[in-house]
Amino acid sequence: MTATMQEPAAPPTTKEAPASVPVAGIIDVVDGHAFARTSGYRASPADVYVSAGQIRKYGLRKGDRIEGAARTAASRGKFSPLASVDTVNGMPLELAKGRPVFDDLTPLYPQQRLRLEDGSRRTPRGSSILFPRSARASVASSCPRRRRARR
Repeated sequence: MTATMQEPAAPPTTKEAPASVPVAGIIDVVDGHAFARTSGYRASPADVYVSAGQIRKYGLRKGDRIEGAARTAASRGKFSPLASVDTVNGMPLELAKGRPVFDDLTPLYPQQRLRLEDGSRRTPRGSSILFPRSARASVASSCPRRRRARR
C-alpha cells in the first residue's frame, strides 16, 4: 500500500484593504487635477486627491465642501486618494447631484425700493438718507476702476 502524505493546507492569503480615514475638505481644481483642501484654501501635505471620474460621478464643483473617506497614501510625497464621498455641502449625494449650475440661473432684479429703516434704529435710516438708491448707482457707475500696478 502506498501512503500519500497530504501537505498541510496553506493559510488563506488575505489582502488587507487599505485603511480609510475620514476626511472633510473644499474641492479645488488645479490644472485638470482636483484636490480636497483639508486645511483651509491653501495647499498642504494633508490634502486629498480627487479623480476626474469622482468629480463627474458625484457632480462636484470647485468650492464644494465634501465629507467622505480617503485611503492612505501609497508612498511618500503622494496625496491620499479619495475613496468615497458621503455629503456635498452638507447635503446627501442624491440632492447634491440635482443642483443647478449658477450661470444657468435667471437673475431677478428688484421691482421696488428696499427700505432699511424699521422705526426703531437710526443707523439704517441714516444710510437710506445719505445713500439713496439713485446716488449709489450713479457713484458706482461714474467711478473708474483702479488698475493694479504690476510688479
